[in-house]
Amino acid sequence: MHSSYRPDIDGLRAISAVAVVLFHAHVPGFGGGFVGVDVFFVISGYLITQVLVASAGQPLRQRLTTFYLRRCRRVLPALLVCLVAITLLATLALQGAELRVYGRYLAFTSLLLTNVAAWSDPGSGWPALIHLWTIAVEEQFYLAYPVLLLLAFRVRSAPPVLLLGILAAASLVLSVWLSYTAPRADFYSTSTRIWELLLGALLALNAWKIGGRIAAELLTLLSLLVIAAAVCLYWPTMRYPGVYALPVCLAAAALLATGRDHVTWTVRLLSMRPLVFTGLISYSLYLWHAAVLSLFRSWNGGAPSASQTVALIGAIWVLAVISWRAVEQPVRSGSWLRSNRAFLALAATLNLVLGVTGLLLWK
Repeated sequence: MHSSYRPDIDGLRAISAVAVVLFHAHVPGFGGGFVGVDVFFVISGYLITQVLVASAGQPLRQRLTTFYLRRCRRVLPALLVCLVAITLLATLALQGAELRVYGRYLAFTSLLLTNVAAWSDPGSGWPALIHLWTIAVEEQFYLAYPVLLLLAFRVRSAPPVLLLGILAAASLVLSVWLSYTAPRADFYSTSTRIWELLLGALLALNAWKIGGRIAAELLTLLSLLVIAAAVCLYWPTMRYPGVYALPVCLAAAALLATGRDHVTWTVRLLSMRPLVFTGLISYSLYLWHAAVLSLFRSWNGGAPSASQTVALIGAIWVLAVISWRAVEQPVRSGSWLRSNRAFLALAATLNLVLGVTGLLLWK
């Protein structure tokens, strides 16, 4: 199993992030840009499983402690800084019912339950923090997944790939069913997204290998075209994820698999420096983009013009670069807040303040 850094994965992240940003900015031709989230889930399941498998030689307590600390340093710093800044802007740009809705989402976000807030929200708008449902889904999954993976390895009567595959299949079936019976819950529920994360996990466990250079070239090109077609041809009101997410996630998994085993033309394309850098800042880009766009629409009293949209996207990209360089990298590497105890105490305190602030704005 390869554990070295792969720039093509950051390139794939970049394409996914740009698709989501342009979708939320209502740029024509990107009506299905929301599928970028599904690609992110597959990538995340793949990378996290690699990390967990690579630490198999460590004692259980050390493995879990290291994993959760890494997740906290990866997710919380940029998220909390973004929430503080957006909350200050929200108090200036929003009023009345809009501010109460923002407070509700902020309170739920402090508990990593933004997806619950989203699927139980009767409104039809796009609140400033609703996009953080994806962060909530991932972290809810990763609270249990390390233990689940460990148990799968300890069951001697069945291989881990089989057990995780059964769970993934059950999640997919549930997603297809809910896409007809409860579409909003289907879109935002963790249980209906588990299969996407587990698809990446199964790939990391070498459940899927690609042989032959020509086959790899054709498969990567086809996979990239499938994702591009979904971005351009899907629409927001379709029954999603359900069966429509399956080709997108399989395409993402195919790109990951072929990039692991072969250096194809598509892998070289995804490894181009502009794409790789955008992939590196993709987390901060995702955090900032929807909140800034939503607050601007509220402040502007309507959708931005074409020139304003371009300016907003440029500003969001700059914010993401600053967040990545000034917040993500220093805290993640330990050059800032080297002490884990100090880091966790500060993060918990700031999160509590944000949660209480959200509750007060809501109530």
